[in-house]
Amino acid sequence: MEKSREVRAILDRHGRHDTKIVASGDLNEFKIEELTAHGAPIDSFGVGTDLVTSRDVPALSVVYKLVETETGGIVSPKNQIQRREGLLARPQTGLPLFRSGEIPPRLLACARGDYPEASPLLEPVMRSGRRLAPAPPVKEIRERALANLARLPEAYLALRDAPIYPVQKSAALDKLLDDVRAQHFGAAVKPSHSDGGL
Repeated sequence: MEKSREVRAILDRHGRHDTKIVASGDLNEFKIEELTAHGAPIDSFGVGTDLVTSRDVPALSVVYKLVETETGGIVSPKNQIQRREGLLARPQTGLPLFRSGEIPPRLLACARGDYPEASPLLEPVMRSGRRLAPAPPVKEIRERALANLARLPEAYLALRDAPIYPVQKSAALDKLLDDVRAQHFGAAVKPSHSDGGL
């Protein structure tokens, strides 16, 4: 912080007012927030390590689950299921539903469902080991990322104490889970759902 002020003073003293200062070195969003809050004369920040690593959660717990099989053209949902709890059957996709120009709750739905009012967050890029389309240029990826960030309500952009982004399950996904549960345990077991009628 003090170094940036010293450098800015030297540059200005020699008439280099248009020279920009770039800060780098183990920066993250919290360090950048602190620097800008204290008025450090830094024009841009270079962030590398914290973009490609996860310091706060270095281990990512991921488990592969078989959710459906296809034999002779017949698709059968599969679940690892307990009496009152179960994982969601069927391949799923997250769909942000756009209403009134805002991003309301994300909808977790079956990948093959039809939701004309939504656009998928996840799209397949490979099938049978081959890309489905050429990779978009970096400029296009950046523009799309900035456009999506601009659509988020301000509350979700907070660095601290941000609200949890609401996620709802579609009625079709809940029904499928109920059907699989009933197949194994009978129709008497009925968990509570909060799909909001979606």
